[in-house]
Amino acid sequence: MHNTLLIKTICGCDSVQIPSSPLISTLQTTSTSITITWTQTTGDVVDSYTISYSFRVIGCDGGSGSTGNKDIMGIDGATRMYTLSGLEEFTEFTITLTAVNEAGSTSVSRVVRTRAGKLT
Repeated sequence: MHNTLLIKTICGCDSVQIPSSPLISTLQTTSTSITITWTQTTGDVVDSYTISYSFRVIGCDGGSGSTGNKDIMGIDGATRMYTLSGLEEFTEFTITLTAVNEAGSTSVSRVVRTRAGKLT
């Protein structure tokens, strides 16, 4: 990959830089979904995004249930919103977002935490 970027620079083409980290701007939650909206620095070339999240199911008594991690890769670079759906109620989520292009991946966005469903 480094040779490809060097050839582009020598031939007078613009080399692609790793994009800035995206900024998660809003989270909208329901009992079984989370819609994530983000912004990207103007001028950044982004081929795709990856959403990474971990989850922890909260039991009715406040105790901890199952846990896990998941990556959703290949989200179109022109997209600025994605909905995680089919989620289990009463679950806590930790979410990050990464932008990807031919030069590489950004560092992760700031970590955001949210909960699907309400505990009564």
